[in-house]
Order: sequence, then structure tokens, then C-alpha cells
Amino acid sequence: MSRFRVLSSLLAPPPLLTSILSIIAFGLAGCSYGGSGPPAPHYSQFKAEMPEGNTVTVCSAHGCRHKTRFAFSRSDIAKLRTLMDHARRDGSSAGERRAIRKAIAWMEDRVGRETGTAADRVGLDFLGAGDPTQMDCVDEATNTTSYLSVLAANGLLRHHEVLRPMAKDAPLRWTHYFAVIRDKTTGQRWAVDSFMRPNGQEPIIMEAEKWYVRTS
Repeated sequence: MSRFRVLSSLLAPPPLLTSILSIIAFGLAGCSYGGSGPPAPHYSQFKAEMPEGNTVTVCSAHGCRHKTRFAFSRSDIAKLRTLMDHARRDGSSAGERRAIRKAIAWMEDRVGRETGTAADRVGLDFLGAGDPTQMDCVDEATNTTSYLSVLAANGLLRHHEVLRPMAKDAPLRWTHYFAVIRDKTTGQRWAVDSFMRPNGQEPIIMEAEKWYVRTS
């Protein structure tokens, strides 16, 4: 046996350690749940009502503990149509995602002024649990999914469909929920996440597998 092969065998980790390291590496990549199919199971999970036409149930107080019904008016929908048409710039999927950012920001601001959620503090705030003006990621994912559903119901989403929100977790990371849309042509899923931004600002839109923790 050559010196190189002897040295290699001495330095190689034992099989058990190799297995453990493989499991840790897999765990660090993160796990995901949901993010496919219609949103109905998510609403059932958190006992929230699905949108009905232009009426949504706004979740707040963490985990959708507090619910407030809000109806977008005809003038609201007309405003959204104009806003999105202007933001698209072209007929592409990327243009529509740009328009979605504008629309969700506008809808959050519109709803927040009526429901008190305009006072929502950015990110996870444990002191906000039970406070109807504060939202965690479950509230944000649910509300954003509802707003996207209103856009879809009014024919404002041409290139994307609204899916069930996705949840991701990983070692040393909180489980995080966010809304998901899918490009009808490519099948690419996109995260639409307002949780990391102040109320009324444009949400983050990123490939779902890359957002929060990488899962592929």
C-alpha cells in the first residue's frame, strides 16, 4: 500500500461521523412545507376565512388570532388596475411581478389605515402577540395570499396563479410562512413576502426555493 493511500485512510472520517455530517448538511439546507395547490388548506389550518370576491379577512395578533373583514370597493379595484397597468411596462411575467409589488404595497396601506395594522412593527416582535395592530409571518402570509386572490379574481394576474403559502425552517431558524405565486408558463414559484418590510412598502419577491433558507 502506498504512503498516500495509508495517509488517506488515516485522515478519512469514520462512517458514523460521515453519516452525521451528511444529516447536518441536509438540515442546514432547510425544509419546506406547502407552496403548492390551492390556498384553502392554509386558511383551514389557521381558522381564517377565504376571500369572497373583493372581501378579505385580515389576520393579525399573531397566528391569525384576530380577524377583521375588509371589502375593497369598486374604486379601489379601478385604482389597482391603473396602478398595475402602469407598473407592468410590458406584457412579461417579470413585468407582472413588478406590478404585484406595487399592488400589494397599496393594498396593505389601504387596509392598514382602516384596521389599525398600519402600526405593525417590522419583523418578529414577541410583544405583539395578541395585539390586533401587529402581525407575524402567518398573518402576513395569509393577508398577502388574500390580496393576491383579489387581484386574480379581478383578472389582474395574467401570468401567475396563487398557491398555498409556504413554510420553511432550518436549524437555528424560526419557521417562516410567506405567500407564493407560480408562473403559469415556466412553473417557477415565487415568494411574495411583506413580513420583512414596513406596512405599505413593496414586498420582497424572490424565487421560493431561495427565499429565507435555500431548499434546493
